Amino acid sequence: MIARQFLVDHLEGIAYYGSLVAAVPGAAALGLVLFRWSWLSKRYREYWAKCAVASFRAVAALSAVVSKFALPTPGAAAWEQPWVSTVVIAGLGYLFWELVGALGDHKAKLAKEKIAADYQTEICDLRQDRDEAEYQGIRLGWLLAQLRNLTNDKRQRIRRVVQQTAGARPSVQHARAGLDPEGQIQFLFECLALLFRMHAIHEDSSRHNQNFRVGLFAERDGRLVPLAAFDLVSRSHNPFSSYTQYADRYRIDNGTDPAHAVRCVREGRTLIVPDCASEPGFYFHERQPSYLRSMIAHPLEGFCPDGFNPALAALLVDTDAVNFFQENDREMLELLLREFAARINLEYAIRGLTG
Repeated sequence: MIARQFLVDHLEGIAYYGSLVAAVPGAAALGLVLFRWSWLSKRYREYWAKCAVASFRAVAALSAVVSKFALPTPGAAAWEQPWVSTVVIAGLGYLFWELVGALGDHKAKLAKEKIAADYQTEICDLRQDRDEAEYQGIRLGWLLAQLRNLTNDKRQRIRRVVQQTAGARPSVQHARAGLDPEGQIQFLFECLALLFRMHAIHEDSSRHNQNFRVGLFAERDGRLVPLAAFDLVSRSHNPFSSYTQYADRYRIDNGTDPAHAVRCVREGRTLIVPDCASEPGFYFHERQPSYLRSMIAHPLEGFCPDGFNPALAALLVDTDAVNFFQENDREMLELLLREFAARINLEYAIRGLTG
């Protein structure tokens, strides 16, 4: 009886403080969800959050129900009754926890979707990296196969000369016929052009007719002149003519509008031009845009045209397709050109030796 009388006497106070206990943590939780989600998200667990929200909802609802049984104050208006503040606080607490549950679930869902999207992006990036690695592996395989063919071709030629001259005293003429630097230089240029054609077909099977021109330019009398070249479509080993018509642009000391061959040897770096038409002042005459659309110019270090005296030199490759040579492919392009440049330099050294 005493306990029952105590509850009756203090029912409004119990409801009030119960509602306050429910509302204050609800407001705090709502503040964390709204303003400190980055910190809370690492600790947020949907199951425990739902249990906490349900518990505080029950407290707030129970406080509001209990306040209904509180004794009214005689003669006071409805809004002045002591249970009004209890009901308001209980309602606010209930609202706070409803918002905490809704916003928490929404943010947790967004976080999961973001994580899933990030994982998907990461998977796509990894797949792209894998495909790129496989493609680079194929390109390296092509390069090694071409270099192996070059070595095998030269070995077979030397072997044939040795067989033909069996029993005879070796001479410089025998060495010249076996090593054949002139033929090997032409073969090197043909292989390099074919290698780029293979890359083009791998990227797009419709590019089987894409043309490539390869040229070796070296300094002579203060300007760069072509020593060797090859055009894949015409099969010509003398495809360049602009160096005679526009000789000034090939002068090493040209500071106004030098050709890219001159620029690359002066700057000492490989120049990659994805779209020649976008380069101001690139073209020499109006016919060039029809066949010269993308190019790379690679300086040769220590190149000796006579096998002994070094000279400034550049290896150029151009094509009739826009954006074939790309800056993001620089590492592989430079590797490929360095390998061929080393063998070209060797053949010129052999030519200087065999005279």
